[in-house]
Amino acid sequence: MKNITTINSLAVNKFDIGTHTHNLWELVYYTEGQGQVVIGGEQRGFRAHDFVIIPPGVEHRDWSDGKFHVIFSSFVSNQLAPQSDFPLYHDNEKLLVMDVMQQIQYVYIQQSDNWSRIADALHNVIIQYVHSYSPPADRAPIIEEIEAMIIANISNTDFNVNEALNGFFLNKTYLRNLFTKKAGMPPLQFLTYKRVELAKQLLISTDSTKYSIKYIARMCGFTDPYYFSRIFKKTTGLSPKNWIEKNKKP
Repeated sequence: MKNITTINSLAVNKFDIGTHTHNLWELVYYTEGQGQVVIGGEQRGFRAHDFVIIPPGVEHRDWSDGKFHVIFSSFVSNQLAPQSDFPLYHDNEKLLVMDVMQQIQYVYIQQSDNWSRIADALHNVIIQYVHSYSPPADRAPIIEEIEAMIIANISNTDFNVNEALNGFFLNKTYLRNLFTKKAGMPPLQFLTYKRVELAKQLLISTDSTKYSIKYIARMCGFTDPYYFSRIFKKTTGLSPKNWIEKNKKP
């Protein structure tokens, strides 16, 4: 069966295609540039190597004040179900999805024998890859993975949660919003919350008299003890010293 109906690329400047829909599924891959995309009424920013799969009949629009390039394909699929959420994915470091899209485009243009079967097989690679990374509607394993990563780096003063999010397959902005929705707070706030919770325990532990507040701050991932004290007081309402005085058991 011929699933791929068309695949093409487009380079645009100050481009706004306007709101529109398709009768088929569409995969849009942004190869260069950045801009905004609205899908089903939800707006988000895109950057190079982001891509999105749009179901039939869903209104969408993308635009930019600058230059951006896209590869897009229209296709028939019985592997994808209609959805109300439209993740903006980000390609891996080897740009696997872009490479496959370019291969499909080459096969489509050449129109050699069995081209449709080859194109469909290549396209199925992308669909299966997306399936393996798509967050389920309930508690997404990827959120639990991020939480575990954050907790594992509580004491790591060099850990940057925003940079760490670049290592995931989903677009960072989408992933941050998904984490906030599922965890109740953004990833950076979650990291701070966990660090303060650890500090609260360390400050009143039986061995806390051995350690200075500066040392405990570093154990909780803070390089600056004064910044640590400000964050601690902002979160708990007490300075680290007052926390010890109020909560330390005799």
